[in-house]
Amino acid sequence: MALTQRRGLLAILSMLTLFISGCGSLTQEPQPPALPDWQSHADQARTVESWQIIGKIAIRENNEYNSGSLNWTQQAEHYQIHIAGPLGQGAISIVGDPLLTRLNISGEGSYVTQDPERMLRDQIGWTIPLDNLNYWIRGLPAPSSPYRKTLDDNHRLRELNQDNWKVRYFGYLPTAKAQLPRKVIISHSLGITVTLLVKQWVL
Repeated sequence: MALTQRRGLLAILSMLTLFISGCGSLTQEPQPPALPDWQSHADQARTVESWQIIGKIAIRENNEYNSGSLNWTQQAEHYQIHIAGPLGQGAISIVGDPLLTRLNISGEGSYVTQDPERMLRDQIGWTIPLDNLNYWIRGLPAPSSPYRKTLDDNHRLRELNQDNWKVRYFGYLPTAKAQLPRKVIISHSLGITVTLLVKQWVL
């Protein structure tokens, strides 16, 4: 091979080596973590079985409006819900599980029942879907009945329609296990609206 050809070949090989080395030194831009899809988010929320909520509750029904502070402690299926403030009835405590529920009304007495929703309606005039709240407050549909859902851009519930109730979600709070609702408005066509504002989730 002629000297000129040999020098040309060496020059080409050197350029290729530099090009390959340069490509190898390039680093990819870090990619943001993928947002969980709805199923992943729901699975995370279901792991939250015991918690404490500190916040506020407001109930509007039959042109009457009541509000108060909310302290809700859940341990698996056992719950303690304490409501205090300008409620008309004074402080209210609801303690129970799937078998039995006790309602304590400050200054009035205690009531025990196996039908807590009817008891609340009869004793203080509130229509609250208590059986479903355990799920709705975590941003989940209740497993007992069909539902329709609308998701936000992060694959969390924005609106849920179940058992003739409309549940709307306004923001979520980060916790160690999942993103959980910050504000939930539950409404019924009969003119009932329940607003839950969560200031703090304690897991």
